[in-house]
Amino acid sequence: MGSKGGSERITITDNVGQGSNQPCKMVVIMPASGNSGTVRVNIDDVCTATTGIPVAKHAADAGNYLVVYVENLLQLHFYGTADDDIVDLLWMY
Repeated sequence: MGSKGGSERITITDNVGQGSNQPCKMVVIMPASGNSGTVRVNIDDVCTATTGIPVAKHAADAGNYLVVYVENLLQLHFYGTADDDIVDLLWMY
């Protein structure tokens, strides 16, 4: 049957990060709880401090996350104000 989904962890380096070459249909995006900065995401184009949208910081009780529909994780571009911040992706196919 093959995999119907999976997860990926992206570490922000030099203020940027990008998803891997993984086909998908839907992605749940959630910054890690220990992040010190703000993470933004853009689809199909580089994300900067002024492009894309901010992803809500993780809160254990609230379960803050963002759901997007893309064909490949490569379409997801991240910008973070703090290096080593982490973004968790849960993808479904």
